[in-house]
Parts: sequence; structure tokens; C-alpha cells
Amino acid sequence: MKKMRPSANKIEQSHPGRDDESFTLSDFPPEEEPQLPRDPGEVAARHMLDAALAAAPDVIDLACRNGVTIVVTVPAPWASRVAKAWADRFYDGQQMINGDTATAAHIGRYDFPPVPHVAFIRDGETTAPRRDEASAVIATTMVFGGTVVGFAAVPAEHLPAALLESVDGKITVPPLDGGLLGTIITDLTVTKPSQAVPNAIAGKIGPVDLRLVARPDQNADGMIRRLITMINGRQKLPTLTLDSMGGMVEAVAWGKALAKDLADYRNGKLEWSDVDRGVLLSGAPGTGKTTFAQALAGTCGVPLVASSLGEWQSAGHLGDLLKAMRKTFTQARALSPSILLVDEIDGFGSRTQFKSDYKDYSIQVVNAFLELLDGTSARDGVVVVGATNNPDRIDPAITRAGRLDRHIRIGLPDQAALLQILRHHLGRELINDDLVPAAMLALGGSGADIAKWVRGARRRGRQDNRPMHLEDLIAEIRGSAQTVSTEIRRRCAVHEAGHALAIALHRPEAVMHVSIRQTEATGGGVISHRPEMELATSADIDQLLITTLAGRAAEELVLGQVSSGSGGGPNSDLARATMLATTAITALGLGGQSVPIWSGLPTPESLDLLLIRRPDISLHVEDRIKRAYAAAMDLLTANRTTLELIVERLLDIETMSGEELATIMPPPLHGHRSA
Repeated sequence: MKKMRPSANKIEQSHPGRDDESFTLSDFPPEEEPQLPRDPGEVAARHMLDAALAAAPDVIDLACRNGVTIVVTVPAPWASRVAKAWADRFYDGQQMINGDTATAAHIGRYDFPPVPHVAFIRDGETTAPRRDEASAVIATTMVFGGTVVGFAAVPAEHLPAALLESVDGKITVPPLDGGLLGTIITDLTVTKPSQAVPNAIAGKIGPVDLRLVARPDQNADGMIRRLITMINGRQKLPTLTLDSMGGMVEAVAWGKALAKDLADYRNGKLEWSDVDRGVLLSGAPGTGKTTFAQALAGTCGVPLVASSLGEWQSAGHLGDLLKAMRKTFTQARALSPSILLVDEIDGFGSRTQFKSDYKDYSIQVVNAFLELLDGTSARDGVVVVGATNNPDRIDPAITRAGRLDRHIRIGLPDQAALLQILRHHLGRELINDDLVPAAMLALGGSGADIAKWVRGARRRGRQDNRPMHLEDLIAEIRGSAQTVSTEIRRRCAVHEAGHALAIALHRPEAVMHVSIRQTEATGGGVISHRPEMELATSADIDQLLITTLAGRAAEELVLGQVSSGSGGGPNSDLARATMLATTAITALGLGGQSVPIWSGLPTPESLDLLLIRRPDISLHVEDRIKRAYAAAMDLLTANRTTLELIVERLLDIETMSGEELATIMPPPLHGHRSA
């Protein structure tokens, strides 16, 4: 219950036998005001500042003068606490004026202190004011003989340019180390710790952490145990490692090299400027880009921080989005060395393709992201991994040198990789079974598909109250596709064999696998390494047209008539061939015209209208496709025996690997009829 105090100056009080006695409030001893507990964060900030000033005594003299500008480099979480400690130390606790507020613009007017003290406090999550606004505040403060002090983790990027240009002195407040933290805890608990806090732990402690672990009457050792438990719990490392990542040869090799570099960086053997600070991973959905980032962090022994543009957008309007983005980078820096995964990075788009309605908004988002990626000191110890399904949609500035300048493409896993992924997801299950048939059947699937199939196989076993069988796994891989007739199955084999043979004759090592496995979406397909088309010639275009049309040509050659399997939507063989032939004429200058003229890139939506309006282009496209189709027929006719072997093998085992296909291929043909 709250203690009530008398409210009158004189209180009449009757006592037995002393009716005439009275007393006043002065007869009571004054009640002591309750003493508020000290803020552990403020106590720590004072010690940190004192230690920094002890190493830079010239700054003490400078800070006591009027009309000076000073830059204080301080770990981001401590910026505001150190700013308060600065004011307490040099200005007798007089509150410093926030240079970012409208109030600062009125220095010299109204009722301001005769000698104003202005602070720019940057915690890594706020945006610097416009140059003219900051310059005006700093200039006015100097005119009135005041002081301007900037507090930031990366002054060169976060503080106003005018302050950096006019700075009179600099000082660095380093992160906490074990020794200084021990001194702070002794001050807070009035007891000495019996153990030291490792520097790696101390450097990750912020002011809020000290407040969270503070307890009444707690000794130093108890506070240290709480701190170590909190920090270790916060930076739980992924258990997955790169050794379990199948089929990512280039990515795994890069990741293991990075792990060595990060270890040398942590041990002071390597400068951060010599470490790969960013990588772009691209590949189809489900190929394991996100899983790779987890395994990378596990192998490097560092925390993983994951986010995406979509997550940042969910924070609210533009200002909230930018603040959420900066907060993620600040979190990664606080845990450094760390891996920061930015998923679906193509969501930023390219500034050259923004529509006018949202152009200003989108440009601000991209520019803010570029600022966070820039520089070597801005994110020391933070390796950014960008993941995308569509690398061609990314702003080129994001992938320039110093940002995400390494691009690693992750394809679908081959048979060996699928075996490794299957074993990883199965654990000790099916340990005595031969998984090769399952891996063969799974060709064309991704790591995410494997995980789904294994979950489904386990579910089948649970539903029957028994362990999972290999047949359960194979049934899941086959899926719920309807059984097709023998005739349709053979046509699918002929079609895919035509594609595979045409590719393999031209590029023997290109085919990864060919399959007629029936799924809900397709009746099979050929997966191959894409040819290099950045500097394609007219002959390269013709060869790609031949392989695209070879499935239809195989049907005509072997079965005597074609089906609708080559047609359909914009991803069908005929659509891709027509788009490629048209693009060669209108955009690539490879149509054979005497005077090549750029007419733009066609799209599936504009293609039909273009060919109607430009009958000359339409005739060129028709002629080119006709010649490519004839070349495909000649090629398959000359190699019909091999074509039939591929068909029969597909009908027998459904899926052929590129290695098996290579064993039955004739030597590559040279000089065959070209389109």
C-alpha cells in the first residue's frame, strides 16, 4: 500500500493525558526519496566512453571548447547511450539537440541555450537528412559557438557530409571486450567476476542485453552466465553443412573456400577487403538456394540472418520498409561474422524497367539496398547471399564489383546428387535398399521435390502402420499422374529421344538426362546444359532451332505423323522456335537482311500482332523455321538406328542419364545439313 504523508502544515494530535500537545511536520524526519536503479546500458556506455577518451586525451581538450565538430565512431547499438554519456561528461547533462529534427533548424531563434550542443545519432536504421538541411544546422551551430557531435558506426556513410567535411576531431569507441565488460559488471553488481567473458561474446552485447540480464542483488558471475546464455542462444548456428549438399559443385567449392577465409578473418590473418563479401545464387525453384545459405553458415560456423524484399515490404509504407531493411543489416552486423540471405532478390527489379506509376518508390528502395551493400567497412564480417529464380531481372548495379559480384548458377541435381540428397532426407531409413532406381526416376526433380517425396513415402507407411518401403518412395516420385496408353507412351519416347539425339550430336556432354516419366504436368522432357548464347551467331540460332524442332521431326520420321505435343502454350516447342526465329530478325540482327534494323524484342503477347503487321518478317520467320525443320529431319534420318535405341531404352527404364546416352551415341557429326 502506498505510504500516505500528512498534507497540512500543522497537525493536531491527541494523546491520552496530553490534550494540549501539538506538533508540526518539522517534527517528522524527512522521508527519503526512493533511489532509482541505475540503467546498466548507461553505466556501460560511460565506461566505454571513458576508455576511448583515455586513449585519445586530445579529444577531451577539444570537447571542452566551443565551436567545434567531432565525429565519434561507435558500435550501432551503443550510439544513443554513448551520446548521453558524452552530454553527461562534457555538458553537465544538458540535453543535446537532435540535429535531425525540425527543432534544430531554429537554433539561434526563440529560447535556445546561448551555446547550443547538437548531436547527429546514427544507429544504422535511420536515414541521414538532406545535405542542405544538415549543412544549415551545422553552420548555424558554429556561428553561435556551439558544438556538433556525430555518433555512428560508419560515419562516412551515415553522418552528414557537412559534418565530415568540417570535422575538428575524431574518436573511436570500440566494441566491448571481455576486460572492459568485467569492469562494468563489477561496477553494476559491486562484486568481482571469477570468470572472464570471451571477447567474441562481449562484442555482441548491447545496452538492452545488459538491462535484460540485470537482477536485484545478483552477483557478477550470475550476470555473466545470463549474458553468455543469451548471446549463445541468439546466434544458434545451422547444423546443416556443405558436405550434405549434392549437385552444387561450384557453389560448394566456393563456400568451403569462404569458410577458410572467414576463419582467417576472425583470427586476424586476413583483411575483410580480401574476403568475398557477396554472391548471387540463381536457379529454378526448389534447387536448394536457401538450403545452400543454411549449409554455408553451418560450414563457416557463423549465424544466418534471412530476409527478403517481401518481408521488408510487409513492415508498411516506404519509410517502414527502409527501416526494416536497415534493421536486418544491423542485426547481421551485430552477429558478424555472419551470412545474410536476401531471398527473391529479383523483386527489387531493374531501375531501367520501372513503370512510371511506382518509379520513384522503386528507385528509392533499390538505392537504399545499394547503400547497404556498398563499401568494405559498412558491413564488415557480413557476407550477403542473394537468391533468385530470375537473374536477368536484377538491377545491374546490385551485381557490380564490391556488391554481389560473384554469380553461381545452381541447376537441377544429376543422378549422383539425387542419390546423396535422397540419403540425406531418408536418414537411417531404407539403409539396405538400392536407391538407384528411385534416383533415376527422380531425374528432373529438385532437392525440394525429394524432400516432398520422402515425406509422402513416410506418410504411406504410417497410414498402413508399417515402416516406409522403397515402393512407397517410387510411388511418390511417380505422383498422381494418370496411366497413359502404350501408344501415347511410345510417342512421348520418340519425341524426347528426338530432342536428346539432336542435342547430343551437336554437344555430346550437354544432355544431363532424358525422361518419359509421366507427371501431372508433362509426359517427360530433356534436361541439358544451356548453350552459351550471349554472343550467338546465326549458326547458333539455327542449331537451337533444330534441337527445338527435333521432337516433332522424330514423331514424323518414326511414327509417320505428328501430334499436338509440340504445340500449346508459350513454353511449347513451336512457340519457343517462333519466338527465337523472330527475335533473331527483329532484335539480334541475325535474320539475313542486307540492312539489319532493330525492331524490338517480341513478347508472347505481341508476337502474333507483329507477324500480322509485318508480313516481310513473317515470311523470314516461316522460311527459317522450315529450313531448321528440314535439317532436323535429315539429322535424325541419318542417325535413325541410334534414335530407335534411345526410344527402346526409355520405354524400358523411363529415364536415361546423360552418361548412359553418351555410351550409345555415334561420333559427333560434322558437316551435316544445316538450316
